[in-house]
Amino acid sequence: RITFSSGTTGSRKSIAWTHAQRAALEQNMLESFPGGPGECLLVCADLGIGLGLGQALTQLASGGAVALPDNASAQACVDALNK
Repeated sequence: RITFSSGTTGSRKSIAWTHAQRAALEQNMLESFPGGPGECLLVCADLGIGLGLGQALTQLASGGAVALPDNASAQACVDALNK
């Protein structure tokens, strides 16, 4: 599996992951941010970088829902939280 990171430079770079590393990350995310039926995660991150996509997929895999604002601006996220 290859994922992309913007790192500290803002330039995309690829990172190789093993399945074991990805599974450990998923388990950690589920323990740290439990989701599931009845839970909805508002994703205000770039789905193309990986972090936002990973959080969204973890939430969906646990049976929860995902909400995406109209755009990733800070104001769009605040507006979505206030709905």
